Amino acid sequence: MAIIQWKQLSRNISGSGDFTGSLAISGSLQTSGSLTVDGNTVLRSNDTGSYSLTVEGQMRVLEREINSAVRKAKIEVQNLGSIGDKDEDNVIDLGGFF
Repeated sequence: MAIIQWKQLSRNISGSGDFTGSLAISGSLQTSGSLTVDGNTVLRSNDTGSYSLTVEGQMRVLEREINSAVRKAKIEVQNLGSIGDKDEDNVIDLGGFF
């Protein structure tokens, strides 16, 4: 596993320690501690035999307030439906069996 050293990134880091610009990584990335991503995130699998996301342990989907607007918690599955906040009209298609 490659190790990125601070001096390699320092030209793109502001005085507050924030990284600016783009960083492309190929191969594996392993981190310890917490990870917070502000913005939209796409996890794209390049292998039809593998999952894009595997969660070991617990997972939560929470509502989020953005500029005074609330985005309710929701998980959507293509061609199947959605699971979400109990106050929303979410439907899961279970086929003709129910």
